[in-house]
Amino acid sequence: MRLAPVALFAVFSVPVAGYATPTVIVYQQLAAVEDDRDPNIAVQASMAQQLNEARKVRAVAWGSEDRLFQQWKAAGQAPNSKAPSITELQTVARAVKADYILVVTGVKSEGAANGGAMLYRPSGARPVWTDTKQFKAQVDGVADWQSAGMTLANTWRILLDQGPFKGLQASALPADDAPVTPRHDPVQPPVDPKNNDPVLPDKTKVLTSIQALMRQGLVTEAIVSLRRSIDTNPLEPEYRRLLVQLLLARGLRAEAADEAQRFASLSVANREFLLLAAEVWVELGDPSQAQSLLNDLRAREGNTALSQLAQAKVYLALDDMVKAEAAFRESIKLSPSFEAAMGLATLAAMQGNEPQMSQSMAEAGGLKPRDYDNTYRWAMAAIDRRMVTVSDMARDALQHATGRPRTPEAIAKATKLQAIAKGLAGFMRGVQPPSAHQKSHDLRRLAQDLLMQATSELANFASSGDSDMGAEATLSLGEALQYFARIREAMDQEFGGK
Repeated sequence: MRLAPVALFAVFSVPVAGYATPTVIVYQQLAAVEDDRDPNIAVQASMAQQLNEARKVRAVAWGSEDRLFQQWKAAGQAPNSKAPSITELQTVARAVKADYILVVTGVKSEGAANGGAMLYRPSGARPVWTDTKQFKAQVDGVADWQSAGMTLANTWRILLDQGPFKGLQASALPADDAPVTPRHDPVQPPVDPKNNDPVLPDKTKVLTSIQALMRQGLVTEAIVSLRRSIDTNPLEPEYRRLLVQLLLARGLRAEAADEAQRFASLSVANREFLLLAAEVWVELGDPSQAQSLLNDLRAREGNTALSQLAQAKVYLALDDMVKAEAAFRESIKLSPSFEAAMGLATLAAMQGNEPQMSQSMAEAGGLKPRDYDNTYRWAMAAIDRRMVTVSDMARDALQHATGRPRTPEAIAKATKLQAIAKGLAGFMRGVQPPSAHQKSHDLRRLAQDLLMQATSELANFASSGDSDMGAEATLSLGEALQYFARIREAMDQEFGGK
């Protein structure tokens, strides 16, 4: 598994004489517990304890029995929310005059601990410091998650002391029964919450502005804008998902996969982005990386419909169609989905199995897609790879038929290719392209019609030995091949790459 690089940005704080100990609200964002499997590593309590023992700040764990948190709650300043957003945390921090919010995550992953930490100011939209960590948590083959949580807390306490809290001096914290007076940095005075909401930019407006840039073909500018938005709100999956798509469009596939894996290590949307990274590695032509991520996910969650769907795509990339079909069917068995049904239809088309293709497409038609555009693009990428393979096989079959016309072997080779080409063309006729991909879709249909014509002429040549028919097959195949580069160019333009 590729490790996400550590992101470390520090904003240093200088203490001012006469100000009391800064207050930090510590909150752990938790991943969902599914099928009685808790993927979380307890970090929040250890983090607060470590900071309090260092005595540079007064740490208050969210929702804890901490005296100060209970005072906030009794005063109506801290809500009962167990899963507050960053905006809600900042609203509370301003109300209680806390100085920082520290958001941490800890997720189990195949014997490894993945942790993320982000430090916010109450009035700042983007974090002033972030860090991610990943390390093995096994001792003699047994994972020690309690120690892993303490290790994460201790590591971040040290890094905070070296970064944002570097200038703070250790001091005696107030007694448990005495009120804590938060320090206010005169450089960043307290802000009236009424005049400071919303803290984070509206997501819909951000995405609308980025889509506008994409429509103008300004993909580089869109990527830059997305990165700024991610700096502002690192835990927003929509920004990261769109960034991955744009990086793919620009051909930066390894960077896209790394981006997805980095977010998976930082966010509670761990499963979704591990699956996304796996699919990117499949597109990148590195199914071994994808398999590593799937093994990681399966070790934590077991077999799920989504992991089986991704596994099927890995098998298909490895050209193991038997295992790919079994994985698609297992995904459907666990939870029927449009994506898995279309996967079976794509696989059937690639094998020239028209009855199975038609059945699977009919089943897909009765299901609601999670992301139609993404499924379409994946299917077309698989079809394109198959067209290249078929064209290579056709050249081989032409050479074979030229040397041994009318032989059972020559006829069998040509007949098989004819069935596959017919299946691919039939699949294209049954698929409705997203409006953005109409041009490449039309080019692909033309290429497949020519490929079907070439394989039909090849079948006639193999059975008759007619050299004129062999020449026609060669000509049709050459014309089909000329479309392949045009299809790829059209796809790049449709993604906004040019």
